[in-house]
Amino acid sequence: MMRAVSSKVSLPVLSTILIKAEKEGITLEATDLEISLKVRIRAKVEEAGSICVPAKLFSELVSTLSAGTIEMIFEKEALILKGAKLKAQIMGQSSAEFPALPETSGKGISLDIHEYKEKMDRVAISAARDDTRPVLSGVLWQVDDGVINLVATDGYRLGLDKLTRVKDIDELKGKKFILPVRAVLELSRIAEGEGDEMKVEFDAEKQQVIFSLVDTEMSSRLIAGEFPPFQKVIPTEKRLTVNVDKMEMVEAVRRAALFARDNSNVVKLLVEDGIMKVIADSDASGKTETEIEVGMDGEGVKAAFNAKYLLDYLSVVLNEKILIETEGELKPAVFRIEEDDFVHIIMPFRVQN
Repeated sequence: MMRAVSSKVSLPVLSTILIKAEKEGITLEATDLEISLKVRIRAKVEEAGSICVPAKLFSELVSTLSAGTIEMIFEKEALILKGAKLKAQIMGQSSAEFPALPETSGKGISLDIHEYKEKMDRVAISAARDDTRPVLSGVLWQVDDGVINLVATDGYRLGLDKLTRVKDIDELKGKKFILPVRAVLELSRIAEGEGDEMKVEFDAEKQQVIFSLVDTEMSSRLIAGEFPPFQKVIPTEKRLTVNVDKMEMVEAVRRAALFARDNSNVVKLLVEDGIMKVIADSDASGKTETEIEVGMDGEGVKAAFNAKYLLDYLSVVLNEKILIETEGELKPAVFRIEEDDFVHIIMPFRVQN
């Protein structure tokens, strides 16, 4: 819940969690006005009520509790918790000022949670982590025939994948939505253990999306704007294809990254005669060079990349082998997995020989 809690001093109520006791059970709500979370807890409710309590204190207190039954009592502007050997009182405030969260209609498309988590985690690494250009801090959902194309870019790298296990998608065909990367990654975290499917409901008029899981609802604002024409970045030709062992490349790039820190994080890949050399050098730290045997089809090439971008990509790939395709040292490099929709493109550095 804490990930949806705001620390904005101007709106103190956003630093609280709303606790509502209703006939169906207890609901916890939190929002920072960009992301909202609603969690349902099974409970026997004798009397309905609601209160807002400080989110940090409540969360830290709950983390100290042992397994067992807890009694919650709303008493004026205080929440009292009682257990077998516990009694705690948290001072709160009226729930009247807590903003109303979006309500789901129960309609929308259905996604496979496991596919969503795998594919969103690997596309989202390419999204920008700042709001300099808001559309780049989001993931584009482009609805096509029976699939949702996922696209993210920060201007230096580009990730593309597809959600294929989608139900009730026909009404959204041709639509595009940009979801904040923070929201899609948070959903990936909380979806674990929430069944096999989730509902997704888009509201273009209110510029919001609601995700419904078994016991959790999460809503987020959509990002307004036009996503850049990413198709222009995707290479249509290749001069070289390299087939390389992922773990060997991870080890080599990690080693090179130690020396690249003092040199703009630049790591060079030199491919020739069935060998990939992973090279980094620094006037301050020294240099390193690691050789990896690779399969190659085409002419040899030398190109330089940001070590972090390479490691980010390698960290989300589960396959043992990856394919690297390039037209040349100053052309975008394409990283692929055999028989998989995931494509990752990294722009190279221009460096002196």
